[in-house]
Amino acid sequence: MNKFAAALIGRVLLAYEKFVASEHAVALAEMWSKYDVLRGHRITALHGTEKKTGMASGIDDEGSLLLRTETGRLERLRAGEVTLERPPTA
Repeated sequence: MNKFAAALIGRVLLAYEKFVASEHAVALAEMWSKYDVLRGHRITALHGTEKKTGMASGIDDEGSLLLRTETGRLERLRAGEVTLERPPTA
């Protein structure tokens, strides 16, 4: 059991060191792009007390949500709550 715990701790520390050294950026971006269920969907983000609506456009290299607003402006949101917009009913 001690060997397993030592190996696990060693792997976690190595992954953390790579993360801190920004060696994770490319792998994270690739994985995020593969599994990003928001990309291309109309969303509303509650950013503080302000609601921002637009098209989800992935994340940047710092992990901010990229939101293309209705005016075409690309905004970076670092924190907030996101909801998917329902498509308009016909």
